[in-house]
Amino acid sequence: MLTYNDETHEYFVDGVKKINTTSVFSNVGTKNSKGYWNSISGTEHICDEYSAEFGKEIHKCAVYKINGTSFKVNSEVKPYIVAIDKALLFIDGLAKKYHNLVVDWKTSVVRFDYWRMQLAAYARLCRNEINNLIELRDRGLNIVEKPLYSGEYDFCGTPDYVIVNNVLAKFATVSIRLLPNEFKPDIRKPSEVETDFYQFLNLLNTYRIGCKV
Repeated sequence: MLTYNDETHEYFVDGVKKINTTSVFSNVGTKNSKGYWNSISGTEHICDEYSAEFGKEIHKCAVYKINGTSFKVNSEVKPYIVAIDKALLFIDGLAKKYHNLVVDWKTSVVRFDYWRMQLAAYARLCRNEINNLIELRDRGLNIVEKPLYSGEYDFCGTPDYVIVNNVLAKFATVSIRLLPNEFKPDIRKPSEVETDFYQFLNLLNTYRIGCKV
């Protein structure tokens, strides 16, 4: 049984702690010429507490929008609500084209290359859980921020938003960088997602060896 602790961002399967996608990108890195380590995500250099909390707030707003829940926001957040509304219309079109889609919201002002591997990992989690996800869809439930586990590759993650329409179709992915009143998408076709996942798998194995999990 999979359990998730939102406060510590830890995942457990039958009481055993498991690797998650965030820990891979935050802990696997390279050493520069000055001897300093830089993680793949690079968040140790750019992510302050305010930015992290603001990002969480925007993610909550996206969940409210998807679920049709009423909510109030301050003037600083309102331009991002406009961006979310526009992005959801765009996402609906992508879902019709690709059938199965993994969506991840981003509030960074810059784009990071590792995002494609992160979403590919989520896509593989969704493929492993496709029947359960289809069941949730058939019950009329939106698949938002649902923790998932891959028994095949032994890692966990929580996609922001998943759309499933075809049990046989592979997943496309899109990272949506939300900006005031607009958004910038980065779409990866199913064939590209496959390549991205195997690059993620290299990082996962490196992390597993390094931390002896």
